[in-house]
Amino acid sequence: GSFFMCQAVAKKSMITQKSGKIINISSQLAFVGNYDRSVYCSSKGGVSAMTRAMAIEWSDYNINVNEVAPGYTKTEMIKEILEDEKKYQKAISLIPLRKFAEPREVSVTVLYLASDYSNFVTGTSILIDGGYTAR
Repeated sequence: GSFFMCQAVAKKSMITQKSGKIINISSQLAFVGNYDRSVYCSSKGGVSAMTRAMAIEWSDYNINVNEVAPGYTKTEMIKEILEDEKKYQKAISLIPLRKFAEPREVSVTVLYLASDYSNFVTGTSILIDGGYTAR
């Protein structure tokens, strides 16, 4: 899905106007493995590799392609962890900052990448994971 969406927006307008910003959403699990998550980790890893390749391929068109890779974020996706004290404690113990991200912390990073402040940023992944992948 990410591949086809990137191709569609680039071909429809960005290549002809010679500018654009593409921000893919991935996961911290693109950079580390996790038990019982091989399909999820590999698909997110694919988004990361695709982001880097597209950044190079479309640089001649002044198209910035980047990725935001959040870790545990307080959303419906982790509701089960938030509601189960044992699962919550296990998850939080893996995060050096000992907290989960707020959705706003992810959205402001996307906003930065969409803005002119990031015009020299391309082909990168910004991890929003409280230090999870730094361990």
